[in-house]
Amino acid sequence: SKTLGNSKAMTLMLLGQYESARQAYLDLHAWDPSDMQALAMAGAMALLATDHKEGFKDYAARPLDAQEAALFSPMTPWQGEPLAAKSIVCWTEQGIGDAIMFIGLVPYLLAQGAKVTLAVNPRLVPLLKRGLPGANLAVSSDQITGQHFDYQISLGGLMEYVLPHYAPSAHPAYLKADTSRSQQLRAQYEAMASQHGRKRLIGLAWHTTNHHIGFIRNIPLEEMKPIFSLPDTQFIVLQYGDHAQEIAYINQQFPGILFCDPQIDAYNDLDGLAAQMMAMDEVITTTNVTGHLAGALGVPTRLLIPACPDWRWKRQGNANTWYGSVEMERQEMLLNWKPVIKRLRSHLQR
Repeated sequence: SKTLGNSKAMTLMLLGQYESARQAYLDLHAWDPSDMQALAMAGAMALLATDHKEGFKDYAARPLDAQEAALFSPMTPWQGEPLAAKSIVCWTEQGIGDAIMFIGLVPYLLAQGAKVTLAVNPRLVPLLKRGLPGANLAVSSDQITGQHFDYQISLGGLMEYVLPHYAPSAHPAYLKADTSRSQQLRAQYEAMASQHGRKRLIGLAWHTTNHHIGFIRNIPLEEMKPIFSLPDTQFIVLQYGDHAQEIAYINQQFPGILFCDPQIDAYNDLDGLAAQMMAMDEVITTTNVTGHLAGALGVPTRLLIPACPDWRWKRQGNANTWYGSVEMERQEMLLNWKPVIKRLRSHLQR
């Protein structure tokens, strides 16, 4: 049955058997050619297995937002043609984390002399205005309708034509926070930390709201106790969502170790969150939006990767395609974070 087929493919993926998982997803698609998600997952497995060299065609089958697709699909798709003096609109078709990641490919288009318009979530606009002043920004269909563009492409679709020539991690950060706000936050946090005899500021996020795969990415704060015992380190909560109970429990054992700033809405105010990140000495995060934003800002970041990594983070090693300031701590055994936290503590001690 289709349910069993999906379970088989997911199990093979969790076991790290990516080629077999890819074949299982291809079998699902062959059984039901209308199942484009299965084909897209086969593409994701190929991207992971080949370190982003193959799998683009199948990944392109991923379901797109119907409203966005209806707006842009009548326009000519870009398929790698020369872009000098050409206009191209790149549109967001996935969540905010993926949008941040794929925008890292846009500087390549600008370097080719393209006139780039980005159709993006309004939460990203302040960061992009500072970081990519050469791009035009659109946040509603009214800013697109009636305009002429030589080409259109979804941000994820850029991978096939840009990654063979350009890895964002080898280039400067492309989002820019409010420097003044960041400096103000830094001063506030330093004053607060000094009351506990702490000097170093570490931003922390440990949870993702992804319902399908979050169980392998999320790290209970309880398991991070070894790093909370470091005497000179103040942790600033960058995590979005309601985690008050979990934070209070840790602060009972390590007074004031986790500071949650009521000024910052980590979900709705990405510009504020970015300023907060830039006030940190380092960010530690699981694979969620926090990791993407910190990397795109160029903040030194430790990304905690589960043993079954998402296709974005390659299979092994410390190198990544997307962010030059991000280093990875990889889990050896699924759901076992203890060795990762131990290495993380050694890193912070150094």
